[in-house]
Amino acid sequence: MENGFLSPPKSMTVTKKQLVIGEKVTVSLDNNEEATIYIDAYSKTLVLSKYSLNQTSQITLGNSENNTIVYDDYDMKPNHATITIENSRATISVKKKNMLYVNGMKTTSSILSFGDIIHIMSLKMIYLGDALAIYQSIHFTACHLTPYIPKQVEEDTEEEQEEIEVNDDRFFSTITSDY
Repeated sequence: MENGFLSPPKSMTVTKKQLVIGEKVTVSLDNNEEATIYIDAYSKTLVLSKYSLNQTSQITLGNSENNTIVYDDYDMKPNHATITIENSRATISVKKKNMLYVNGMKTTSSILSFGDIIHIMSLKMIYLGDALAIYQSIHFTACHLTPYIPKQVEEDTEEEQEEIEVNDDRFFSTITSDY
């Protein structure tokens, strides 16, 4: 370890390079494993836009303008991934060689649960049941879903509030303790 940093083995070739936003860097390891790193713009705030999944049965993702979500990134395929929603159950899938990570785990298919974090290249999304939150990065081109509008919660009328208060008072006044 030099200067607090790990040093690569002498047999490893290391190339120093200035990283540029939008660039893809592939790192190869001795055991033929590769890791691909996508350099995205740094922002002090993470901007997510929410889109409604109500009345939607299929969402396509890719770099083709024909997709529901258009994302123009280096290795993004024209029809990269599909989210299918059937009976309130959402499944995301990709073809065998396309990249997909759900909650940090590489996969080709996953049944989505509320709060699942989806990564495809530098595309970041969060599945929220009836909505999909999408990170607005430099590669995000378009989304043909309806913007999410939260359901309005009806407030109780004064009569209902008074009735609840009376019932609560009666409940708590009848509790006795032998201790």
